[in-house]
Amino acid sequence: DAPFRIQTGNEQVLSFNPATPRELLLQGKAVGATVLTLWFGDRNDPAKQETLSYLVRIFPDPDAKDRVEKAYKA
Repeated sequence: DAPFRIQTGNEQVLSFNPATPRELLLQGKAVGATVLTLWFGDRNDPAKQETLSYLVRIFPDPDAKDRVEKAYKA
């Protein structure tokens, strides 16, 4: 099913864009952690809703420093 609502706890750490009704593109914006919550079911009846929550952790890219140094040397 496609979620009818999507929320991230900290938009400074994680952003999202729906690619299709059933696919999300996630982008880490800063090192840290946040919760991504998706709501499914009948948006008008809370008794018929289900939520899924995910802890999303963003780690630094270990190769980023090397790429930047190579770019500056070039």
